[in-house]
Amino acid sequence: MVFSSLAFYSPSRSISYRYLSFLRIASVAAFSAYVYSQAYALSYPANKGQALSSPISGFLVALCGISVALNIYWLGHLFFDWDIDGDSLPLTVGWAEDSLDLKFDEKQPLAIDNDPRIFSAYLSSAQARCLPFFIAGNTFMILKIRTGGWAYAWTHELHDMAQVLLACNLAVLLYGVFVLLHVEEDDIITPSNIMTHLVMKTNTGLAVLFLWTCFGVFDPEATPEISEIINNGILFLLMTVGTGPDPTLGLCMLYNLLALLSGPISERWKFSFQVTAALIIFCLTIEFKISKRDGFRWIRGFSGTRWMLESGDLGEISLDNDFSSAHLLSTSPVLYTPSIVPSLSYHNWTTAS
Repeated sequence: MVFSSLAFYSPSRSISYRYLSFLRIASVAAFSAYVYSQAYALSYPANKGQALSSPISGFLVALCGISVALNIYWLGHLFFDWDIDGDSLPLTVGWAEDSLDLKFDEKQPLAIDNDPRIFSAYLSSAQARCLPFFIAGNTFMILKIRTGGWAYAWTHELHDMAQVLLACNLAVLLYGVFVLLHVEEDDIITPSNIMTHLVMKTNTGLAVLFLWTCFGVFDPEATPEISEIINNGILFLLMTVGTGPDPTLGLCMLYNLLALLSGPISERWKFSFQVTAALIIFCLTIEFKISKRDGFRWIRGFSGTRWMLESGDLGEISLDNDFSSAHLLSTSPVLYTPSIVPSLSYHNWTTAS
């Protein structure tokens, strides 16, 4: 099921140098504090998977490590040389091939000078939209309770407060996943925004796993109510199908269920998690078959493996798909000069600053 794009939310198409500087400082600071709090909570000896319906610590550490690695790589996209005139940098929005198809009908092709990918920066509008909420979500995890954030509440057995902070963190991440990643004109996955999708959805999966870990201590009843089982299954399924054909969050939910099944668990919860996992696998299979039938229209720019193996610096871009139309080249002699046109046939092309 494809999550429809939100017409009322217009994607940002540029970012100022001052705002970018703020995002650099705030995101790195919040993320560093977040990693410290997670490491502190995971290393605390009193909370290593002793509660019922909680995952063993190894699953938490593994997913946390994957999330941290993805976040570090993603935040690295913010740091580049500002090699353009002025104080505003264009952002990549959507898929340029779709934009050119629209302009082809109007006979107004896009100007190369306005394509953000020709600069050394390769910053996506999706990342710029999600970063403030990424910072806010991490802030909820490090809000001070005397001397620490949720880690302090967790290690000092203030499980109700830890639950509240984790829930706030999850709510912010869900807003990013279900709203900010599905805006009009920027609701497909491309090489420029795929890391934003991976980071936001993996962080959401980790937040769910931490929330369940806290819930296992906060509500240690061995036999859950039927309503609890149904609500839990519905939430897992909604997070799986709500993100559309992209299986990232659904796979994170499967991982979470495997982690919960690995720990101490009652028979009723065990059966519930097994049924939920089977339903998630069924939903992911159906989504894959539908996507395959439709030609994977929700993802663009990943033909072959060169985008991954030979991407080089962020300034290296692929224009062979975006400017393949000879009509566009011939109708825009001002925009596409003879010195530039021959370079368009190469897979990777970098302009000189």
